[in-house]
Amino acid sequence: MKHLDRAVRDLSEALLKAELPKGASLAVLPFESPGREVTELGRVLEDGLTNEIAGSRRFTALDRRYLGRLLDEIKLSMLGLTQQSAPMEPGKFRGPTT
Repeated sequence: MKHLDRAVRDLSEALLKAELPKGASLAVLPFESPGREVTELGRVLEDGLTNEIAGSRRFTALDRRYLGRLLDEIKLSMLGLTQQSAPMEPGKFRGPTT
């Protein structure tokens, strides 16, 4: 477990050195095996890295569930199913235009 903790710290330190604006949002995507499966080790790495980023207070760490909802909203927008005249708000659905 020590090696895993060290790997997470090394990854987070490298990210924190990146030249991104303070307050930028980062999302840690699931670590997948070559077979595109998310393993328990991948989940542990993802959670640990997300916690390190959030703890730094330099970035906003986006939870993967939030990221999924955000991507769903973008898809709806691309399909023309959201109100373009109003500010984008999650959950606003206007239905297809005819």
